[in-house]
Amino acid sequence: MDYSSKAKLSAAAVLLLCVTLLFFANACSRETSPEAISRGQAALRNGKYTEAAAHLKRAAKLNSKNDVVHYNLGMAYLLVGEYKAAAKAFEKSEELCTDGGTSALEGLAEAYRQMGDYGKAQNTISRAFGKVNRKAHLVAAYAVCEMEQGNYANAEKLLSEALTTDPNDPVALFNMAAFKNKPQSNEPQEAAKYYVDFLIVADKPDLARERGRAVDAIKEINDGRSYEVQDAIDMRMLEAESIKDPGSAAAVIAVAYGIDRSNPHTLWSLARKLDEANKPREAKRMRQLFSEVFPYDERAQRP
Repeated sequence: MDYSSKAKLSAAAVLLLCVTLLFFANACSRETSPEAISRGQAALRNGKYTEAAAHLKRAAKLNSKNDVVHYNLGMAYLLVGEYKAAAKAFEKSEELCTDGGTSALEGLAEAYRQMGDYGKAQNTISRAFGKVNRKAHLVAAYAVCEMEQGNYANAEKLLSEALTTDPNDPVALFNMAAFKNKPQSNEPQEAAKYYVDFLIVADKPDLARERGRAVDAIKEINDGRSYEVQDAIDMRMLEAESIKDPGSAAAVIAVAYGIDRSNPHTLWSLARKLDEANKPREAKRMRQLFSEVFPYDERAQRP
């Protein structure tokens, strides 16, 4: 998702949006253009979105033909919940944009979605398709609109398409996880799998909010595991205990973990058994995964 000189917008979550803000501005009537932009940047990075919007509004007046400034103004309005103003700024950015990117259209679609205008949101995403074809994160964004309108079958079809296009797309992974975790789907173990895959690929700074939601969802799935699923896991773990060869036991524990990837005990046991099997590289990888998926578990802090 490279939008060259624009701030990068990586949507994820049912909210679909997480931002890395690059060019920005704090408003006073005597600000110069560079001051307005730099102060807005500082305010946005510090989470002072109302202040940032004021500076960027000034910057947009001083840089009326600069699509990046209008884009970042749209981001500031989006973050403070002024969706109509955000849409106006994104439209202006798109009008001025000449680099062929879709970031302004993505921001515009998000503003419409937040206003509940799914028709305009999806039409805007279709405009983005016209520029860059059906990129995975755009298809996933379209799917979110379908999901929120209750069109679950089409949402799942679109999310599957997105993951076929790019199995590592964080937007598609997160939203497929959310879809599988909904009562309409009721597939918590499948949801856990997608949440874990999301945590593996998701950028920590850009997607910190969504990463936190994924960890919370995994913990909730673990806490609510059915007796039938737990029994299946317990059977594999008992089988592993009866196997003398550590490598063979590790293979059985891996099957147990595959049944429900929200289970910290099986993953930790797998790491330990791999150590016993003299497979330090694989054991280290499992411990790293443990720290990503179960950061609340005190074992995640162990070396």
